[in-house]
Amino acid sequence: MMGRWMRSLGILLATVLATVGLTGGVAQAADINSWDDVITAVNGLGDGESTELSIESEITVENGAQPLVVPAGKRVTLTGSGKISGNGSPLFTVEEGGTLTLSGPTFTNAQFSVAGDMNLVGGAIRDTAVTGPVIFVNGGTLTIGGDAEFSGNNVSDESGELRPAGVEKEKYSPITAYNGTVRVEGGKLSGNHGLRYGGAIGLWARDGGTPTFEMTGGTLIGNVVSHPNYNGRGGAVYGERTSVNITGGTVQENITEIGAGLAFINSDVALSGGLVVQGNNNGDYKGVGGGLFQSGGMLNISGATFTKNVSTGSGGAIYTEGDTKVDIAGADISSNNAARSGGGVAFNGTTKAVIHAAVLSGNTSNGFWGGGAMYSDTKAEVTIYNGLIRDNVIKPGFLIQAGNHPVSAQGGGVWNCPTGSTVMHVTRGVAIFDNVAPDVFKGQNKGAGHDFASIIKHEFDEPVAGHAVEVTERMLGGSPRAWYQDGSIYGIHGNWSAKGKVPRYSADGDNTAIKPNEKVTNNIAFKSVPTPDAKAIAEILATVKITDNVATGTGISGAGIANNGKLTFGEPDAWKLKLEKKWANDDPEDRPESISVDVKLGDKTLQTVELTKKNDWKAELANYPDPSTLIDAKTGETIPLTFVEHEVKGYMAHDAVLSQNKDTKTIEVEIVNEPPTSIKVEKQWSGDVESDRPGSVTIKLLADGKDTGKSLE
Repeated sequence: MMGRWMRSLGILLATVLATVGLTGGVAQAADINSWDDVITAVNGLGDGESTELSIESEITVENGAQPLVVPAGKRVTLTGSGKISGNGSPLFTVEEGGTLTLSGPTFTNAQFSVAGDMNLVGGAIRDTAVTGPVIFVNGGTLTIGGDAEFSGNNVSDESGELRPAGVEKEKYSPITAYNGTVRVEGGKLSGNHGLRYGGAIGLWARDGGTPTFEMTGGTLIGNVVSHPNYNGRGGAVYGERTSVNITGGTVQENITEIGAGLAFINSDVALSGGLVVQGNNNGDYKGVGGGLFQSGGMLNISGATFTKNVSTGSGGAIYTEGDTKVDIAGADISSNNAARSGGGVAFNGTTKAVIHAAVLSGNTSNGFWGGGAMYSDTKAEVTIYNGLIRDNVIKPGFLIQAGNHPVSAQGGGVWNCPTGSTVMHVTRGVAIFDNVAPDVFKGQNKGAGHDFASIIKHEFDEPVAGHAVEVTERMLGGSPRAWYQDGSIYGIHGNWSAKGKVPRYSADGDNTAIKPNEKVTNNIAFKSVPTPDAKAIAEILATVKITDNVATGTGISGAGIANNGKLTFGEPDAWKLKLEKKWANDDPEDRPESISVDVKLGDKTLQTVELTKKNDWKAELANYPDPSTLIDAKTGETIPLTFVEHEVKGYMAHDAVLSQNKDTKTIEVEIVNEPPTSIKVEKQWSGDVESDRPGSVTIKLLADGKDTGKSLE
């Protein structure tokens, strides 16, 4: 009797040890053949214990089966290459303090409720169609990484019972977080179908809490939100009052109407590192934000690529509205397309955007207002630092003429609607050149403002709307802003009839220069003609480059920027340059009538200044940029200002002496000229042997006891 009891105890103990252990015993495939085996193994865990169960077979969970519950303090890991097919109900519950790790098996037709920690690091959750989320992160944390797959899940059918408990009607996605955290560190989330919000992931704040979305890697691809009655939001990810930090990964080829890739409402969003948002599309219906949509909150971009996204409305890559604060310090926004305005970005509502560093290139707008790279709406405010706007082109498509006023392409670089205004500063300002607003209909309909146009709207030949423009005399870097009149404007996309028409700029014509610092109130259409060195300087300094964008279709305005709001370039921090020529040890009668001094930045000439006897050999130039901001965008090093005098016959010039006064914002430069002095030098030898003498000697030249840096040999 005793022997039989001992043998039974040994068998029982061996079975327990096969499934449970303080250090994580492994249950072999032979031990896990059914859902009941899984439940038994987990329920047998003691407080603080963990287990690893290897699922190698295919397990089907019948209706009414007991769900798996991972309580506080317990850790369960499921490995193996098997499959668990659920019954379309909540099958896994991770309580607060518990941990469930999925690392191998495939799960289908099952729902997960997570108040603790869940890790999907291998295997797959796929092909689950339920009413409600597939994974409900209810205050817990979900981490997806490794080669895990979350694919083909569909929550768009509302006809079933809404589960798990606590999920609100319509406010769910395949992965749903209420006040929880979702981390994507790797893996692939593909081909999922949301209901109204979030094709793969949706996050909502509850009871004053803040959900968190973090992404450092992985791919969100081919996810969709398509509802029969409403525009979808967030083809891949949707968040309300969410803290978002994305530092890597790819958001690609997702589809929905509002924010085909990402959509966030009243959220704090940070995009950095190597994030790529590519090939997302608003689909077949009118939408906005091919890559990203945001309404309210903060959007900080310090490293992200948006490319080949398509909007059926405005904002091919990015669309903002509401009271959104935008700060861009590093972004590549290229080759995006909008059916309406803002091929690259569209700022709407009361958005306030500041752009420090970005490339917006190769984007296209097709709608009436234009804005190949950027569109800003009536109440939006945009500030750009160190801007370069060049080689943007209006390519007329379908042209609409109103009344007797010829249709006209306007503002190849920057275009202001009558509600829009532009302010230009010299410090960290803007260079605009080589943009194109073409003549159309074989040149019969003249365009206006290759580089800049601002609309003063007329009715019955009288101005009724629009803002005057004041042109600063210096472009980015400090070179003179050589702007000339370039055509005339009657209204939006319309020119004057023959009575009020003004000729376009011509390289060999008699052009009218635009006077700096004076308000222009009519025919605000300009062509920029900087020197080659001025262009080169702008290229070196520019951190925001808006190049090679296109406005086409009905939008024959603002191939670079179409502005209906307030647009500011640079900051109001103008300096003065004081240049003085002094003469020494000469006869005043020998001095020339004038001399020329090149003001240079590095090896490029900003401008040439003439000093004359009449002005007492002095010049004062206003509105120079703060010299500390003249920074090479590639190296991050400040480029020094230098001053080189043209040769003056009979004189030699000493190196310029330069001083800067930050309090008075003044750069003072002094150059001294004096006639050259002849010095006869003879070396005499005494008391030595001639054969011991060196082949040569060097004599340093001193002036008032100080080394001049010159020598004779």
